[in-house]
Amino acid sequence: MKRVRLDQALVAKKLFDSVAEAQLAIDERKITVNGSIAVSHGYMVAPGDELLLIVAPKYVSRGGLKLEAAIREFAIDLAEKRVLDVGASTGGFTDCALQHGARQVVALDIGKNLLHEKLARDPRVVVIENTNGREIKRLVKKGGKVFGPRFDIATVDLSFISAREVLPAVKSALKDDGILVLLVKPQFEATKAESDRGAGVIVDSAVHKRVNDEMTEFVRQLGCEILGVIDSPIHGHDGNREFLMVAKCAQVAS
Repeated sequence: MKRVRLDQALVAKKLFDSVAEAQLAIDERKITVNGSIAVSHGYMVAPGDELLLIVAPKYVSRGGLKLEAAIREFAIDLAEKRVLDVGASTGGFTDCALQHGARQVVALDIGKNLLHEKLARDPRVVVIENTNGREIKRLVKKGGKVFGPRFDIATVDLSFISAREVLPAVKSALKDDGILVLLVKPQFEATKAESDRGAGVIVDSAVHKRVNDEMTEFVRQLGCEILGVIDSPIHGHDGNREFLMVAKCAQVAS
């Protein structure tokens, strides 16, 4: 069958709206033909050739897409805001917050050397390593340049422990009416028996509901108004369903 130019084939396959756009993608080495990167606009391709567009990840980890879903659903404004990212790890939430206009992100994690190097060297990011989230209350009381001013927004994404263990400390770092975005992970909130039953994967919707109901009540008791709970658009690496809870938290004198 007749071969055609690569740039024209990309438009015909509706990967691009115009030949100019297709040529730009080829110039930026974003197109592969049968697994090899294309370098020529006029490379002749056959109808059966596999043409793929290489799409760079939007964030340094999949977590960014989870936070993005909450930002979109609840119209969270991060422009010029200070954000505390608890359980920052590679930095998906941190990256997402910065791309949505955050002025500063304090990336806190109990581990070390986990944050993506792009974020670690970003002047808008303050890296706090080897620090348990429960220590936040002490850091707030101590004050200083980082934890003296309260935060506009706190994001929480924890593994292997219940988020309840750190939420009171996190809440203490928020401004009055500060926003809390919590990634609820039933596999770490359910009972050991429930988790063991599925080898760490919770598939029972009744358990999902109970975990969300209990977390909702816990966050309310901290003095926060629940704005809503949505499914995370992406499951955990092990296939677990996860949920995004967003709340507005009133600050009280302690």
